[in-house]
Amino acid sequence: MIRRMFVSQTLVNALVTEYLAITILRTCIAGLDGENCARDTRSGETISDHKVDQIRDFIMSDLTRNLSLDDLAGVAGVSPFHFARAFKQATGLSPLQYVLEQRLSSAREALATSKSSLADIAYDVGFSSQAHMTDVFKKRLGVTPGRYRKQLAA
Repeated sequence: MIRRMFVSQTLVNALVTEYLAITILRTCIAGLDGENCARDTRSGETISDHKVDQIRDFIMSDLTRNLSLDDLAGVAGVSPFHFARAFKQATGLSPLQYVLEQRLSSAREALATSKSSLADIAYDVGFSSQAHMTDVFKKRLGVTPGRYRKQLAA
């Protein structure tokens, strides 16, 4: 709309100029709501830092749960489609990557503090199998869980 006005040179009208200035100011003020938000500019959906914390708490409350995008979007109070984009904007990770990182972090902690078997740790932190945990470890850390545990013991 603004581009069309510039091209057609209708911006010379003071009323139109004032309307555009007010619209721009309202948009800027709306973005300054005192809470750091990731805003999806196409949908207007946001996920505040507080909501990200709630989502993280929900994920961490039971890592073994099979989490769906619908479940996580419900916690955020937005549609799954908008949640996926706004969550990635807020955290830098897709919801799936974020959950995997939380599981990986919990697995690393368990490997450092527990004598449980690798398979038990994998299931305890929500991986579908020891092989899945091993694949994620190799891709993210460049080492298998067994070797990781040995390196910690050394």
